[in-house]
Formats: sequence, C-alpha cells, structure tokens
Amino acid sequence: MNSIPERISEIKAQIEDARQFGPDGLEYWSARTLAPVLGYRNWEQVPSIIERASLASENTGSPAANHFRPASKMMALGKGASREVLDFHMSRYGCYLFAMNGDPRKVEISCAQSYFAARTHEAEVRAALPAPIAPALPTDPIELLELSLRGIQQTRQDVRVLTARLDNTPISMHPEQEARIYSLCQELGRVMPGGYRAAYRVFKAQFGQPGAPLAKYTSLPIGRFDEAVHFLTHQTASYRTGDLFEDGAL
Repeated sequence: MNSIPERISEIKAQIEDARQFGPDGLEYWSARTLAPVLGYRNWEQVPSIIERASLASENTGSPAANHFRPASKMMALGKGASREVLDFHMSRYGCYLFAMNGDPRKVEISCAQSYFAARTHEAEVRAALPAPIAPALPTDPIELLELSLRGIQQTRQDVRVLTARLDNTPISMHPEQEARIYSLCQELGRVMPGGYRAAYRVFKAQFGQPGAPLAKYTSLPIGRFDEAVHFLTHQTASYRTGDLFEDGAL
C-alpha cells in the first residue's frame, strides 16, 4: 500500500495528466475524467457539486459560464459501442471550486484543493495578458443574489438544451441499444398476428408522431429507449397470455 505522501503525489500527477487543451489553446478539465480521480465513482453526485461551485463562482463576481461549460463526451459501452453523455469542461479555477465544494473527508479532495490552489496562483502569475477587469458587483444583497441566480439558471438551461439534444440522438448511433430493440421486435413478431412486419409497424406507429410513424425502428430517439423496451416487453407478454393492451397502450 502506498504511503500518504506517495498517494498525494499520485493523485496530483493524475490531476495534471487529466488536463486537456481546447482549439483556442486554453486548458480545461473534463468533469467525467476528473471526478473518478477525486474519488467519485457515481456521476449522479457530480452535477450538484458543479452547481454549488457555479454559485460560489458567481458570488465572487466571476461568471460561472467562464469556468463550467456543459459539453458532451463519448462514453465507451463495450464491444466497440459508445454513447454520447453529458459532461462539463472546467477551467483551473472551476476545478478549484469543484474541489472546494467536494467531500473533504476524501484524501483525493484534500489533495485536489491543495493542487488547484497552488496551480491557480501560479497560472495567474504566469499569465501573459492582463486579466480583464471584472464588472463591479452590486452592493445590494438582493441584487447580488439575483445576479448569482441568473448565472445558475443559465447553466441549467445550457444543460437542458444539451440533454435534449443527446436524448434525440437515434439509437442507430448506439449499437447495443439498436440490437436490443431489434431483438425485442423480433420476439414480438414471433407471437403476434401478422408476424415481424406487423410488429415493426406497431412499434414505428407507437413511437412516431400522429400520422407520421418512425421511418425505421433505428430512428427511435435514445431518450425513449427505456420506454420502448417497456412497450415491446409488455406487448410480447400480452400476446403470450392473451391479455392484450387496448389499442397498443401500456
């Protein structure tokens, strides 16, 4: 087992290795990449931490949008498949606030707080161009709170827009999900009157628009994948038991 100093050095090296550079040459960290380094194995914990960090940024007069940008990332699913998922690109200062709002009981978080505090200061000293003068903050507490909430609301809106785009991605972009729907449609076709063609026709009508069914089963939006699995599974079960759903409804 590594000693504490060795563990600290290892974590700091992993943080530095996770640094990336955008087309503009500016450095950033992917939240999807950094979170496991900081001891978070569950992505569901991350957005709430970023939200607190964004509020902290706004309260210091630095727009959260400058440090936390919603983005997308291709996530490997196995067998060569991948899926586009929500991510955040964080500046060095954003990472510092992310670490400061994390669980201090994690040794990874303590190391990150130390690392980003030191590196943020060094980056400020090395900056070739003078930092832009931040706009004066309102002195009224209500106005300051409203300013902070506007920044958080904008970040939430950006996340909603990106999430909607990801949810509308067709399953043809995700081989494992496409294969799952194909398998369930085939299974339904084996038990319902009309066979496979009828099964696909019912499926495309169920998940298309009124009067405009899906052109192909692979056009199913990824955001409706779980609903489609539920529908096909229960339709197949209903034909096997004779307990049919009325008009194809669940």
